[in-house]
Amino acid sequence: MNVESRPLSSKTVEESIPVFETFQGTRTQRLWGTKEPTIITQTLLRAAVYAQGPKEEAGRIARVEGIDFAIVENLALNFQNILRIGNLDEFRNLRKLQLDNNLIEKIENLDRLVNLTWLDLSFNRIEKIENLEDLQNLEDISLFSNQIKKIEGLCSLKKLKYLSLGKNLLANLTDVLYLRQFRSLNSLTLEGCPLTTDPNYKSYVCAFLSELQYLDYQRIREHMRHAAYMKYQMTVDQFNEKMRESLEIEQHCEKRRREAEYHASAFVDEVEGDSLYESILHADPDGQRFLPLPLVGEIVEQYRDKLADSCRMLFQFGLEEHTKRQHEENCLRAALKDVKDADRRAGMKLIEEFLDYKQKALHRLESIHETQTSVMEEILADYREEIHELWDHLMANEMVISEQIEEVCNEFGRNIREMVAYFLEGSQNYLMKCREAANNFHDRLVEATLPYAERLTKSDPSDTEQLLFPDRETMANCLALSKEKQSTRIDRCEESMSKRAREWCDQLIASLHQEEVLQRHLNRVTEINLFVDNQRTELDSYDLGVI
Repeated sequence: MNVESRPLSSKTVEESIPVFETFQGTRTQRLWGTKEPTIITQTLLRAAVYAQGPKEEAGRIARVEGIDFAIVENLALNFQNILRIGNLDEFRNLRKLQLDNNLIEKIENLDRLVNLTWLDLSFNRIEKIENLEDLQNLEDISLFSNQIKKIEGLCSLKKLKYLSLGKNLLANLTDVLYLRQFRSLNSLTLEGCPLTTDPNYKSYVCAFLSELQYLDYQRIREHMRHAAYMKYQMTVDQFNEKMRESLEIEQHCEKRRREAEYHASAFVDEVEGDSLYESILHADPDGQRFLPLPLVGEIVEQYRDKLADSCRMLFQFGLEEHTKRQHEENCLRAALKDVKDADRRAGMKLIEEFLDYKQKALHRLESIHETQTSVMEEILADYREEIHELWDHLMANEMVISEQIEEVCNEFGRNIREMVAYFLEGSQNYLMKCREAANNFHDRLVEATLPYAERLTKSDPSDTEQLLFPDRETMANCLALSKEKQSTRIDRCEESMSKRAREWCDQLIASLHQEEVLQRHLNRVTEINLFVDNQRTELDSYDLGVI
């Protein structure tokens, strides 16, 4: 929303950097020397990134090549008169964000910054804590000196350790009970809030936030904590008991969630326990109409047991195959790491040898009289040849490594496809047993309902039977529909398992090819060329000196 419509020129960014740095250093003027409110623009973002980025030659290269916002981990936008948060979606790997001392009125547009661990929004005009649900890695947040009236909107921040809410409009002391859910909370600042004028303020906070170590920048002593607990013992114990119960439920839910994710990654979540049977039952209302009839309940239970046996074997088989695939992938990652580490060491050795030669060559140039131009030209020619040989060796090594990595990734792709195919073949065999159980259940159900169908034909059914099926044709239709729906549900389970497994396999192979073969090679070639170009630029400067 806050992106500038016109393209940014390098001159615009270059001119903005010194202004940005001056302004941040003195903190006496706002951006571009004005006190007018502003928004987060591309120019501002690039100026901020370059101002905190590499300097001198590395900085020049960065400005020429550009810096990908996705790799930036720290961003300082304080003292900028920013009125609204926005235009930060590209900073996907941002860890630390400074937005203090601005004119921000609302917390918004931070949902893409999921890796954020440190956020400073102090000295703004924020009235409500909100829109932080996606920042689940946040550990440190400062909202000091705003206009907040209630502690809220922090529920998803389970990793929260440091919270600064001083100099806000918090007036209700019981609001601090909201913070009991943050078991990692280590430091809390509330100084300057109206609630701190309560004579029981410190004892109340110490009693109910028993894990807190620092309050308003002061360490909580054990004797203070004990005295506070004794003062509110009965109420604190009641809260603690409720918290223990809540924690047990939360831990159980978290365990189930992790298990569900693991089973889904093995593509067997649909056959866990009675999941398949329950989904069949849910999708088969026609079959459920037979349940009240005598003997049908026993047939259903036997069907359920047979289905559960087949699902249990498929579930165990799926987990075993998932473990094998994980091991295969881990071996690949380890092998790639070893190859890249060896390549890095070989490259560093070549560069160190070149830098050693370079130092000696420069020393020789400095020791030669400026009138000995022929000797200088000879040294510079050798220097130029060394640079070319360095480039040749580095690029040759890269081509070999690139081919090796591509070959390893291709071999892994073939292996993982075979493993997925084996898993799907095995799953089809187990699901075939499920179909056999379903067909057997249908045959037995037809046999068990035959006497009742005959009674319906004779128009002498019991009241219950008459209520369930008005005639024999209706019963026959329900039996046929029940069989069809059960078969369809098992087919869908097989299709889902096959589709998810194949998609996972294709995505894994494609991502490996993109990251390890294409992107890694491109990054390495770019790195080599940048280094060599820098050496050639230095060499050209010496040539000019000789001329």
